[in-house]
Amino acid sequence: MHLISMKAVCEAVSQFPQYRDELLFLGRVIEKSHCPTPAALRKLFPTLDNFKYLDKHYVIDIANNNLRVVALIFFESQKFYVRHVFTHK
Repeated sequence: MHLISMKAVCEAVSQFPQYRDELLFLGRVIEKSHCPTPAALRKLFPTLDNFKYLDKHYVIDIANNNLRVVALIFFESQKFYVRHVFTHK
């Protein structure tokens, strides 16, 4: 997949330095993967869930469920755009 917004990942690293490794791992795995369906991406990230309020938006929980990544994903064109990175608090 093409990770369009590595800038958002880098900003999240500066905001959450204790989760640096997990965020960079997410970026590397996404860039090296080819996932034609949500089910294929769910094999890499079992916490992948559809964000029901926005079309084509998905949520991935990372860092032992401490961070939530909201991404706009176009599976047909293999584009992955990180929209937001939040904590669960």
